[in-house]
Amino acid sequence: MFRQIDGDVSENRGLSRARCHLQKRKSGTASHVIDRTPLRRSGPCSHANPAPDPALDPALCRTFRPPLLGLAFSTAKERVSSGMMNAMAWLVSDARVLASAELAETRAARRKGLLGRSSLDGALVIRPCRGVHTIGMKFPIDVAFIDEHGVVVKTLQMARHRVGVPVFSACTVIEANAGAFARWGVSVGDVIEVREE
Repeated sequence: MFRQIDGDVSENRGLSRARCHLQKRKSGTASHVIDRTPLRRSGPCSHANPAPDPALDPALCRTFRPPLLGLAFSTAKERVSSGMMNAMAWLVSDARVLASAELAETRAARRKGLLGRSSLDGALVIRPCRGVHTIGMKFPIDVAFIDEHGVVVKTLQMARHRVGVPVFSACTVIEANAGAFARWGVSVGDVIEVREE
């Protein structure tokens, strides 16, 4: 399967970098073990089929890509700080817990918001934020605009595919499924605290 190589493997420009690394690993000169051999992208078991050498067939160079390297995080806190997951918190008003909430504080999390979801358990807290839209959303939402002291300045229910008017006195927005604020008893003038875990 591999061609025989005379001399130093890295000087042979006919082999791909992955092949050079594999040859070094076989000879015991590699300092670490990472296999970056491209994978065949066809069939249900494509991960088990090694790719043919692109150096032998130039037409194959465009069809193969190196495998994606996964990110490994040991804690949920690292996943949150990387933007892969929103942080969790609780919405509290008058010493009673209203709901669990996801925090969208990174630029990517604020930009995505509730897009791509078909429902929401609890609420989504977006900060800093003064205005929202429901373009591309799959369900109507309740929106509460909160000022810097935690006081609800304005609440409204937004249908799908609408653009809301910004509330300049607000610094935080809470979004929930339509009808949730009526169930929770949230109205203008209430003080809502976001307690992070």
